[in-house]
Formats: sequence, structure tokens, C-alpha cells
Amino acid sequence: MDKEYLMNRFVLGCAVAVLFATSCGPKKADNPPVAGPFDAPAAQSPARTATATLPDGIDAAQTSTDATYGYTKDYPIKVGMKDEYSGPAASQVYLRHLRDKHYKPLKFRRLASTGGGPDDHMLDIYELTSSTGEKITVYVDMYHPENTPLSQKAPVGLYFWK
Repeated sequence: MDKEYLMNRFVLGCAVAVLFATSCGPKKADNPPVAGPFDAPAAQSPARTATATLPDGIDAAQTSTDATYGYTKDYPIKVGMKDEYSGPAASQVYLRHLRDKHYKPLKFRRLASTGGGPDDHMLDIYELTSSTGEKITVYVDMYHPENTPLSQKAPVGLYFWK
């Protein structure tokens, strides 16, 4: 194999390792438990007002107002990174920063890929599981290097944590 190819693969591997080591989600100290109305879902609806106190790192403005965003293959979540091979890493970073209606991290697993995205890209279908066990399906298009994972919006009913 040629030296330049091996060096590029090594640099890519290092970049992905650094990305995952620094961006793969909160540590306990970064996201302390929130006491009060956020722990009592019956006391407050998921559609909180702009005046409600949100946990640190949550910005309600980073949630989409379009009910189809992320939930249909016609309007997938578009993420990517500058390196052409970093699409899967971008998807992982994005999904690790999503929060459910109780501001808790979601578990996620990739179910499948499908064609037919609006940009003729393959889409990944993910199943998200909320802190209460609710299953949510989202579509992710990882072929958009102009859309960094931390700058994208969360689908309606979810939040994005930074």
C-alpha cells in the first residue's frame, strides 16, 4: 500500500478517536440530575413554555417546530463532517446529544438503511428509546458535511443538549 494512503487512514482514525473521546455525551458531572418539576412528568407538559427554567445546556430554540423534521424520510436530520468518511461519527455525536421530553439522554440503535432521501442519499433509520421506554423512529442523512452535528435542531418533542 502506498504511504500517503496509510498516513491518511491513520490521521482519519486519530481524528475519529479524538472526536469520540471528546464529544460522545455528557459525563455525570456535566449533566447533574434536575430536581423539581422535571422529575414529575404529570406536573408539567412536555411542551414547556419559553419562560420555564431549562437544565443547563438545553436551548428550546434548538428544537424544530416542523412536526415532520427527522420523523419522515422526506425531511431527515442532515448531519456530516468535513472528512468524507466521518458521516457515521457525525450521526453518533448528534444522537448522543439528543434528550427526551424529561431532558434525559436517549438510547439509540440503527435499525436499517433506506434509499429515497430528498437528496438521493441513503438514510439511516434509528430507533430511539426515551428514559420512560417510549420508542421513537428518526431518519438521519449523514452525507452533509456542511451540517455539523452540534448545530442541528432536535425533532419536535425532543431537545438538544450541548
